[in-house]
Amino acid sequence: MTTSTAKDGCALQACSNCRVRKKKCDKVFPSCTTCRKKFINCNYEENRSQHEIRTLRSQLESLSNGLTVAGGPSLIPLSLDSTTQHYPIPSQWYMPFLVNHYYDLCFPRSLRTNFNHAPEYSRNQWMQASFQDPCMFHAILFAASSHLEVVRGENGNPVTHYHRRQAIKLLLENISASRTVSDTSIATAMYLWHYESMNSHLDEARIHKQGLLQMINANGGLRKLGFDGFLSHMITLIGFGDAILSASKPVFGTVDGYEVPEAPITLLSAILQRPEKVLHSSGLNGSLLSLLHEVHDNLLTFGPQNIPGDYWEMPLYITDKYLDGDFDEDGPFYAACWHAASIYLNSLKRGIPFSSDENQIFVEKLRSCIMVFPKDNDRELDREIYVWLCFTGAAVANRDKTWFLAKVGPTVMSLSQKQLGDFKRGVIQFAYIVQKLESSRQVW
Repeated sequence: MTTSTAKDGCALQACSNCRVRKKKCDKVFPSCTTCRKKFINCNYEENRSQHEIRTLRSQLESLSNGLTVAGGPSLIPLSLDSTTQHYPIPSQWYMPFLVNHYYDLCFPRSLRTNFNHAPEYSRNQWMQASFQDPCMFHAILFAASSHLEVVRGENGNPVTHYHRRQAIKLLLENISASRTVSDTSIATAMYLWHYESMNSHLDEARIHKQGLLQMINANGGLRKLGFDGFLSHMITLIGFGDAILSASKPVFGTVDGYEVPEAPITLLSAILQRPEKVLHSSGLNGSLLSLLHEVHDNLLTFGPQNIPGDYWEMPLYITDKYLDGDFDEDGPFYAACWHAASIYLNSLKRGIPFSSDENQIFVEKLRSCIMVFPKDNDRELDREIYVWLCFTGAAVANRDKTWFLAKVGPTVMSLSQKQLGDFKRGVIQFAYIVQKLESSRQVW
């Protein structure tokens, strides 16, 4: 784990154990590295100097200003005191830190600054509801804390457990107290389903998924949900991710239905339709561009009758590329595309599941490349390629596969309306192929 700074989420003083032992503390929440390695409880005292208090107030003010929509009120109306009883760590700054992280997940910087391409969903309405309803408030903090766990490769964060417990408790109370199901209750069930699945709590995820389906049906379907379509949009996207992880059919499709679109489109279609000059500017040229076109053609013609079988061998220009080991000089973005394309050809040509052992060496190379990608990329083409790479990783990896979806979530949320349409059609087709190949052992 990397050591955080006071700005992005660390304590302002060492933990109690490190102070007693007079050891250096990296001040990481919820447990510093030293305590975590020794398997002992890590505690931070809430006593702070006047300077530290002023720092905390400044952080809260900055967060509040950052979440204020033009012409609207501040988006932190909830009193933190009402939710901090028995909170695992000092909440005065950690709750705002989680809120800020959640806001960046749902409304990435590129979405907030480029309104001409941003989807027309009501950020203000969504965030106001998140703070006005305690049930949804705990749900978004559970989502934020869970997302951090997945990205960092952690498990068992007491903060995540606290907000999970509170969200479930309040959700049950809301359902018992009313004959109708509110949109905020549906949003809470959505996050419980999604992040229990992301943290590999599959039994719990199935229960929440079943409850979510019942709530949606009781309200008349996805189209009847509120928040200007944002709630149904989120549920649909989460359903796509779930289908890729489980190699199954998406539970929630687009407005066109659940089936593969009549006009075949893949996650690569919109990318490869761009002018060559644009493709070359992102490093897609020469043999790599030819390889991506070959992958795209095989996706469009996918079917058991078109699979050569086990006798197919990887082309020499690909095997020579790996033997030469010259990916480093081309950069991680270029290398990642090669690894992903190799996975597709290996599965599509041989008719083997994406998650086969033969593909694991490629997906771990892909993971290594994604780890060193630049944090922010405002170019539309690069975002589309990044989505393709991460969804490929999620379908293939046999370990920590949800890491790929956690990494790509903010990028999906930053796609324009047209990009989202292409993505939804492409991911439905991809889910169909993943499902068919996963069952190929029994089918063909």
